Amino acid sequence: MINNNNILIGLVIILVITLVFHLFISYRNKININGFWVATDEFCQEADLDKFIMYFDEKSITRNKIKGYILVKNNEGIIINTNVDIKYKQLRKDKEKTTYSIDIIWKDGQEYDFFPKKQTMLKYKNNKLVLLDKDEITTIVYYDSVMSDVS
Repeated sequence: MINNNNILIGLVIILVITLVFHLFISYRNKININGFWVATDEFCQEADLDKFIMYFDEKSITRNKIKGYILVKNNEGIIINTNVDIKYKQLRKDKEKTTYSIDIIWKDGQEYDFFPKKQTMLKYKNNKLVLLDKDEITTIVYYDSVMSDVS
């Protein structure tokens, strides 16, 4: 015969296992790219840009989505200046980097041929982000601790 205490203990065990699993998945999916990310002068020169800056707000992280801002300028003026939402999914992680698939949602409603909506993002341990469209690099940016501390 099943005892009410046994049922209660069983439910508590199931609840604890579910909670631990949820916390593990939530921690695993945390993207950790808060702050300002800036392209080097060499990258900008090769891409015919004056500036390339990305900003991400960790306070805005929801389930696999982070809010941010992208600013891109060339010698003719500003070519991207908009808020974005970035949906991400972790694909793999190794000693040097974590690989994500990302989907950029442009809040200004524009589409940018040179900066595709769907890309792969490599986050390196040395605070470098590389964005790829298939095998072609679209962006290389580094974490800017000075700008990030001010924000």
